[in-house]
Amino acid sequence: MYTYGLADVPLPEEVLSCIRKTLRGGEGVLVYSPPAQGKTTVLRYLGRALSSGKDALRTVIADTREELAPSGFLQELSVDVLVGYPKAQAIAIATAFMNPEVIICDEIGSDDDVSAICEAQNCGVPLVASAHGDSVEALMRRPSLLALHKVSSFGLYLGVRISKNGFDCSMHSRKEVEEILEDGRTVDDNA
Repeated sequence: MYTYGLADVPLPEEVLSCIRKTLRGGEGVLVYSPPAQGKTTVLRYLGRALSSGKDALRTVIADTREELAPSGFLQELSVDVLVGYPKAQAIAIATAFMNPEVIICDEIGSDDDVSAICEAQNCGVPLVASAHGDSVEALMRRPSLLALHKVSSFGLYLGVRISKNGFDCSMHSRKEVEEILEDGRTVDDNA
């Protein structure tokens, strides 16, 4: 568990390093929390962090509702932004025509999203996406997210929550989520 101030960089370097390693390994990252707990803020930060610096990745942001890349937010970065497209369509366009190393999108869950994410994965493009859920168990009860887990779309599950000291993060690898599913046990993401 990592705690940091809201005014600080949204994710500690060790969390960002784990995210980069997961993406470079060809697996995606699913950021989750209940509503209004910082998922979109984390995705904005990752749009900047992943597309800049010496380890920059070619990044495409599928910004359906113009929340992830507000005007001027990503200036001077090597980021392509698809604004206003339905997520599945934006993911398909990015995969087919933009040669991304990562695609970032918010609030996945529809069957169309699953199909587009699987197609991107089959083309070697991992996603950083978000979904509503208060635990990995809650995520795995959603058929669309369970289907993405079963095809190894996500190698890292990152829970985020706003606390009085900033953000709390919990990270679970795909293997840990598999063990949770097999054992039928629960994990306290607030610990």
